[in-house]
Amino acid sequence: MALKPDQVLIVSDINFSMASAQTKGVLVCYSSTAGYVENKADPSGAKVAGILLVDVRNQDVRDAYGITSTTANYSKNQVPISGKVHLARVGEFLTSDVDSGDTFAMGNKLYITANGQFSNAQDSSDHEHVGHALAAKDSDGYLRVFVNIQ
Repeated sequence: MALKPDQVLIVSDINFSMASAQTKGVLVCYSSTAGYVENKADPSGAKVAGILLVDVRNQDVRDAYGITSTTANYSKNQVPISGKVHLARVGEFLTSDVDSGDTFAMGNKLYITANGQFSNAQDSSDHEHVGHALAAKDSDGYLRVFVNIQ
């Protein structure tokens, strides 16, 4: 679990799809494919789209006629690959997708780093600023963040 349910969602976006499996809580960037977002291994120069609020799973199994042969489970907060994803653009979240080598303190500026994680160190001048820390990491490794992605 990368994102705890303790959230204050202010602005969200449901206009994009994702072409690969991913867990919620990571920062995703706009893709070169129109209408898609992606998790980049190196986000240098990439524009951040938001925090992924749903799990993207490879569960859309189609039969020979192109009909989905698995039934949707509406009790789970997940979408199939290429389904519309829910992104947070402004709000307060509790996530464990943080750079393990960083020490966080209240007020630290946060930047996107490899694989959509939060970092308090800007690896290079072209890694986008996405918000700030509201506290230090808790004993479970979760960090309370305020995100403001324009």
